[in-house]
Amino acid sequence: MSVWFITGTSSGIGAALAAQVLADGNSVIGTFRSAAQATAFDGAAPGRSFGMVADVCDDDAVRAAVADGTAKAGAPEVVVNAAGYGLVGAVEEVDDAEMLAQVDVNLFGAHRVIRAVLPAMRSARAGHVVNISSVAGLVGSPGLGAYDASKAGLELLSEALHTEVAPLGIHVTIVEPGNIRTQWAGRSMVFAKERIADYDATAGVSRTFYPELSGKQVGEASVVASTIRAAVASDDPPLRLVVGDDAHGWIKDKLDQEYSDLAHWQPSN
Repeated sequence: MSVWFITGTSSGIGAALAAQVLADGNSVIGTFRSAAQATAFDGAAPGRSFGMVADVCDDDAVRAAVADGTAKAGAPEVVVNAAGYGLVGAVEEVDDAEMLAQVDVNLFGAHRVIRAVLPAMRSARAGHVVNISSVAGLVGSPGLGAYDASKAGLELLSEALHTEVAPLGIHVTIVEPGNIRTQWAGRSMVFAKERIADYDATAGVSRTFYPELSGKQVGEASVVASTIRAAVASDDPPLRLVVGDDAHGWIKDKLDQEYSDLAHWQPSN
């Protein structure tokens, strides 16, 4: 049995994954924003479920959660960065504070966790870091520029990390789901305060599209969770794990366009 450290365990993919990992008989150190949620998680599987109050934007809190969880459950062997949220607004509409907050959670938050857990993984010469990205980390959409940028940053951070830690016996997997039924498009979604009429037909559509989509997405968090478990259990885990027919289609179209541009604009010598 193994020890998992999962952020964003209160809902969505993080919650579904924690439940499945506990059902497998493993231990889970989960992070929450409230003490009540953390205490409730302690009772999910007493002696194997450990709730920690930690904001991924607070480096001291992240390190304390890793240290406290390690003291109770042992050093994490699998770390999953699932905490995150979406910000909707045209690139011009998003102000500095909104952009910084988006990147702080989705990118810097994962970086803080990674830095906190890697010393023990390096010492053990084993471990697996799973970063929950999105199809949005590869395919830009109107109204999601800030979110896309935060996930694209996580993608390349993860790629670089993979090259650095693979020789040390540590795996890295980037998970790229499509539209999944979580609170991402519901209560977790944030909207840029400024609104510019010129973007109503593009980014403005996203302000109504995603709330209307919430709860109706085809993809299920439980499927993403089970796919992650299979990848972690594999002897040859993937660097990229695309989940959902919609994500596969969008990424294929993006790659086809890139190949077309490469072929068309390759300079002749």
